[in-house]
Amino acid sequence: MTRGRAGGPAPSGVTVIPSGQVAIAATMSEAELDLHVRGILRDVAAIGQLLGYHTHDSRASHPGFPDWTFAGPGGLKLRELKTAKGRLTGAQEDWRRVLKAAGADVGVWRPEDLLSGRIAAELAALAGLKAGAT
Repeated sequence: MTRGRAGGPAPSGVTVIPSGQVAIAATMSEAELDLHVRGILRDVAAIGQLLGYHTHDSRASHPGFPDWTFAGPGGLKLRELKTAKGRLTGAQEDWRRVLKAAGADVGVWRPEDLLSGRIAAELAALAGLKAGAT
C-alpha cells in the first residue's frame, strides 16, 4: 500500500514519491526541472508525434503565459514549471484562469511530478503512445 505523507493511505489516484526523493524534489531548481522536461520531450518525440514550444527569452513576451506548450495526437497542453515551493505570479494566475475557462488543458509541473513519472506519462499520452512505451 502506498502511504501518504502523514503515514495514512494515499488518496486513490495519487502517486506518492519515496521519502528519499522528497529531498531531491525540494532542492530542484526550475532550470533543472526544465532540463529534464526537455530530455523527456526529446525522448518521447523520437518515438511518437510530439512537439513542444518554449519561448527562448520571455522578457520580450506577454507576462504570465505558461512556460511550455505541447501538441500531439492526444491534444494540446500548456504547462508552467515551478519549484516545489514556487508560486504562480498574478499574471500567471490570470493566464491559467482564462485558458482553463477557454477549455485548455493548463497546469503546473513541479519536481515531484518529474520524480513520480507524471510528466513522462502526460507527454507520452499526448504523443499518442501507450503506457510503458517510453
